Amino acid sequence: MEILLKRAEKAFIEKIGEVRAFRLFFEIRSALKQIPDQYNRDMESEIPRLLFKNSQTLDNKSTESSERILKHILIFTQVLRELTNKSRAEIHQIIMKQSNNQYRSLLDLLIKFIEKAENSEFLEIEGTFENILIHVLGSENSSY
Repeated sequence: MEILLKRAEKAFIEKIGEVRAFRLFFEIRSALKQIPDQYNRDMESEIPRLLFKNSQTLDNKSTESSERILKHILIFTQVLRELTNKSRAEIHQIIMKQSNNQYRSLLDLLIKFIEKAENSEFLEIEGTFENILIHVLGSENSSY
């Protein structure tokens, strides 16, 4: 995990600058340590992989888009803390129901959330799980 984070961080430093990248990666690392146990197994390894994967294509992205990607990953990682009262299965059911089975897991939701950031669709409201669902899936009938 840490190796992928360091490699991704290096690429983001070159793209958005040292101060902003260090600050965002510090916050992401802190948030990763606070992921609840029921999501830790999957998300603690998948988030660094996604960061690394995105860092490999930064040449094709603007500085603003690159920074939005990091901010969205940070928001999503922080939001995982609020899900402590629900199991992975319950959260996956919510995602599948809200997306009409288009997305099946937190990872699918995170990937779509990052795509929104790349397309200049930044989450402008408070970062909550329900707001992420609404932002990504476009449904205000959230059952969360």
